[in-house]
Amino acid sequence: MSTPNPTHIDTERGHLREELRARVIDGLHEMGWTQRDLAGRLKITEKHLSRVLVGRADASIEMWDRILQAVNR
Repeated sequence: MSTPNPTHIDTERGHLREELRARVIDGLHEMGWTQRDLAGRLKITEKHLSRVLVGRADASIEMWDRILQAVNR
């Protein structure tokens, strides 16, 4: 059995984060919300939400689910 290539995994993770981020940004625009509005609804700081969206902080699948549900995605 071969070992997964860490570079490939990081690349896939980056692509997934970009897709999720795009969906969130589209949802924010459609709803007329700011990141501050969304963070308030999620009961997290705006700074943490921003860090998640740009990839500087990890988020669980559950957190991404909450974020996407909040913007109807």
